[in-house]
Amino acid sequence: MNNWPPRCSLAVLVLSLALLFPCPAAEPGESAAFARSVVSGGDTARLQQVLAKARRGEAITVGVIGGSITAGAMASQPEKCYGQLVAAWWRKTFPQAKI
Repeated sequence: MNNWPPRCSLAVLVLSLALLFPCPAAEPGESAAFARSVVSGGDTARLQQVLAKARRGEAITVGVIGGSITAGAMASQPEKCYGQLVAAWWRKTFPQAKI
């Protein structure tokens, strides 16, 4: 993240977490709308590949895309912008990898 702006958006964090922790199937008794809300979990093969690289201690790149909110508008400190928080999660979870 060295060349990225020092601040990022909540959307990036939410998307990252959604990819890492997919929504579980609806439980009996939950609304039909909830059961229909996830159309596809998508293909997570590329995410699985980067997770495997991080587990092996290899270098990975974290990137974020967005506008002024992604750039950290109104963040109290550069470390509290969402891109930095996402990168911090990767560093904490995979301390042996170069993030």
